[in-house]
Amino acid sequence: MSQGESMLSDGIQPVGSVHHYEDGLHVRVDDVMPYELVDPEDSYGFRQGDDLIRCTLYLSNGTGGPIDVSGISMLVRSGPYGKTGRQVLDYRTEVLDDELDGTLRTGRRLSATWAYSIPAGTAGELDIEVRFTGRHERESVTFTTVEAVSTRPFDPRVPAPRAVPAPLPDQAVLLGDEQRSLFEGAEDERFGNHAAGPGAAPATAQDGGAGGVPAQAAASDRRAAAPAQALSSEETDTLRVRQIFRFLAEAEESKARPVRTLDGAAGTVWFEELPDDPGVAVMLDGALAMDDPAWLTVARPEREDVPQPKPLLAPWVDETRIRDFKQTRAPHLRRRIEPEFPDWSEGIPLEKTYHELDEHPKREKIEKLYAAWEQEWLAWAERRRAVDPLVRLYDRLHKMHEDAADLGEAYELVLGFGRLTWQTTGGQRVERHLVTHRATLRLDPSTGTLTAAPDPTGVGMELEEGMLDGAQHVPGSVREGIVEVLEEASDATDPEHLDALHTALRSWVNAAHSAGSYLPTVERAKPRSLDVPQVGLTPALVLRERNRRSTLDALKAIARQIDGGTPPTELLGYIAGRDGALTAADLAAAEDDGTGADAGEMYFALPANEEQRTIAERLRANRLVVVQGPPGTGKTHTIANLVTDLLAQGKRVLITSHTPRALRVLRDKLPESVRDLCVSRTEDGAAAQRELEASVQKILSEYAGYDPKASQREIRNLQARLTSARTNQQSLLRDLAVLREQETHRFDAEIGDYSGSLQEIAERLATETDTYDWIGPVPQEQPTLTAAEALGLLHSTRAFTPHHQALAAEVPGPSELPSPGEFEEAVGVVRGAEEAHAAVRQDPLSEEYDTAVRGLAEGEQQRLSAALDAFAAARGRAGSLAAAAGEWRCGAPAGSQRGPGLAGPQPARRRHRHPRGRGSLALRAAQCDGQWAGTVRPGHRARSGHRPARRAASGTEAARSPRYPLEARKVRRPVHGGRASRRARA
Repeated sequence: MSQGESMLSDGIQPVGSVHHYEDGLHVRVDDVMPYELVDPEDSYGFRQGDDLIRCTLYLSNGTGGPIDVSGISMLVRSGPYGKTGRQVLDYRTEVLDDELDGTLRTGRRLSATWAYSIPAGTAGELDIEVRFTGRHERESVTFTTVEAVSTRPFDPRVPAPRAVPAPLPDQAVLLGDEQRSLFEGAEDERFGNHAAGPGAAPATAQDGGAGGVPAQAAASDRRAAAPAQALSSEETDTLRVRQIFRFLAEAEESKARPVRTLDGAAGTVWFEELPDDPGVAVMLDGALAMDDPAWLTVARPEREDVPQPKPLLAPWVDETRIRDFKQTRAPHLRRRIEPEFPDWSEGIPLEKTYHELDEHPKREKIEKLYAAWEQEWLAWAERRRAVDPLVRLYDRLHKMHEDAADLGEAYELVLGFGRLTWQTTGGQRVERHLVTHRATLRLDPSTGTLTAAPDPTGVGMELEEGMLDGAQHVPGSVREGIVEVLEEASDATDPEHLDALHTALRSWVNAAHSAGSYLPTVERAKPRSLDVPQVGLTPALVLRERNRRSTLDALKAIARQIDGGTPPTELLGYIAGRDGALTAADLAAAEDDGTGADAGEMYFALPANEEQRTIAERLRANRLVVVQGPPGTGKTHTIANLVTDLLAQGKRVLITSHTPRALRVLRDKLPESVRDLCVSRTEDGAAAQRELEASVQKILSEYAGYDPKASQREIRNLQARLTSARTNQQSLLRDLAVLREQETHRFDAEIGDYSGSLQEIAERLATETDTYDWIGPVPQEQPTLTAAEALGLLHSTRAFTPHHQALAAEVPGPSELPSPGEFEEAVGVVRGAEEAHAAVRQDPLSEEYDTAVRGLAEGEQQRLSAALDAFAAARGRAGSLAAAAGEWRCGAPAGSQRGPGLAGPQPARRRHRHPRGRGSLALRAAQCDGQWAGTVRPGHRARSGHRPARRAASGTEAARSPRYPLEARKVRRPVHGGRASRRARA
């Protein structure tokens, strides 16, 4: 590791101290003092307006072998932002040395003195870095003049060193901290408050017997105990404002990416390429005869179409070359061509077939047509070649006009003067214009003429040095003189303006480099070398990406004015913190305490969110608020709301923008009633004047018709409506809160196991819809059935067996149901049958018959059933025959019963089914006087032509049919004997 005496922070040592390397090499930088050129004309590197200093490098070899000193050099940086100083070569002096070369033997010493051109007033804040080339494999070491006290007489050209250096810009005002100024030393000197450095102490170098390097004054601490005098408020504001704008300018410059060439431009039109054509007018030939000043006009060229060959000739001419007017000869006449529709009827030929011109029957006519067309084509091509330069220029300008509109505000169109060809200190090529003026490209829709003219919103001629390194810029005083000369050049739309432009460019070249050259020509000259700057007038229209130079120049201009003694304005003083202005930290603390903003009424014309309300509150509590955000985040919307709020407070608002388009967008955002109160100027030229006049006229008319009493009444009405609306809003919000509470409240299980929030219960019901869809819609909140009724319904549903389902399937439809009269008659029949059946069952013989039938075997029961069926059929036939023969009675008067059965009128087509089970059914049927009687066995059905009545008790059915006989249909049921059946059989 290497060591140094009086080491400061970050490895930086004060000038005059010795730095020791482990291998025994000792390095010291000393003798920093002003320097004067012996012959300014025979020197190189000095910049006008800079300070000139010299310093000496001392080397002592305490190693065990020789050291190669070739390539060892010093890099001088000045100021708080590290501006690189330029080494000065004075060819007539004997004080300065050349570059180091050769070797330094063991125990020997050497020194080298070099001169540097540094920014004015920065000699007290130099950082001098001793650099070693790569082959030395040795770290560099830096010495500083900060707080290094010089014992030499005071020289006014070299300012006193700073008392307190700062490697980074002071951000006290931005962060709200109480910090001392970045340029505190310079300020103390300005106000007679010089810093006293520490005493000088000789340092003896311990080099192991190799001899020490004499050491000069060294500082043991980097901070000087300088007594500070109290400054007035105006002096404090001046210091702070200068500090702020220096910081902002340097920060802006650090963000800007230098564009050193025109290679990346979206479009470039050099004036040297303008054709000598009546359709082109340029200001270099004289001021243009137009209402508005302009640099260039290009008329829309006429594009004559190529003459087309006759149809007979067209196939024999190469159509791909017809429009190539650059050829001096017309497309030749082909001697053979491929057929347009080849004949492949006999198959695809192995070789291509052609139509030969010599064999064509109209060969002579084709050749005559070609000769005439050839002369037309040659004449056309000559005219087209003559107008082609104008066409290409017009196409390029037209595309540039479209691109400028499509690319928007991110790009700008400028007219550049003073093409500079050079290279940076790092060897990067530079090819840019030194002077530019913002331009517009207008298209006349009626004539198609394109006009390049000065942009009325531009600031005039601007000097650009952003493509160069900081060390290559001309001094500030020279730059200010050039800017003054450029103001005389106006917009350079008149040739008389070019003289001032030549003077400005020539002044820049002379100040930038002793060997620079300027050529007042339009042509681009090829530079002999990039080591020295070469500038030519060489105007050109350039469409390029917009840079940040305008902001940077404005910040630097403010800083220069403050340095020149101009007192800061009230706004700048407020920015600097005058009168207890709140900083960001103070504002945050005030907001935490609830005292930072007025909680008054906000009058926003557009919907607003919480962030926009916060901005309005901060603006009420502070005179300056900065709002930043990417495009599309609502900045224009916020500004429109702030405008209406500020107007409602009785304040005036000024809105500015870099481009008129942004103002037009904001104007359209404002409500129409507010828009009429704006003195608006968002257009250019005559349109701007008309817009301004219309705005003033509208305000005057509003003022003339203003009625204070009516306005107060309207204000009170609006306030009452606002109060009512807010009351309704609060009520609705409370209702909404109740609904929200219901949504979030968790219910216990009251019906089944449904619990949780309403949303959870609803989601569960939705998922179970398919399972409980059979329930159908619920008519009311509470169910109509009680729990006992629902339980009974469940039991009934379970008792509904397949047998019952089969019976339910036999239920007749609505068309088959009896009429009310028939139904009443059937009820009477059923009731009579029930009574007759009860009477039969009371007879003791009935039980005996039933017992006897049950005792029979299955075969005997079937035979008995068949006999009964045959008997019933015979009785039915007999009844039908009797009915056909005439009216007669059978065994009983009309309406009387036959045996234990039932008789009576019956509807047509009735079915009778014996109930399932054992036993017998006795039914007498006789078709006498409209009555019938008979017997239906168990497991059989009786059918008549009448509608069915109801099933009789104990399985007995009765019906009457005047027309159809009784039928018995066998059912798969066993027949059981019984008393009734035996009586019927008897």
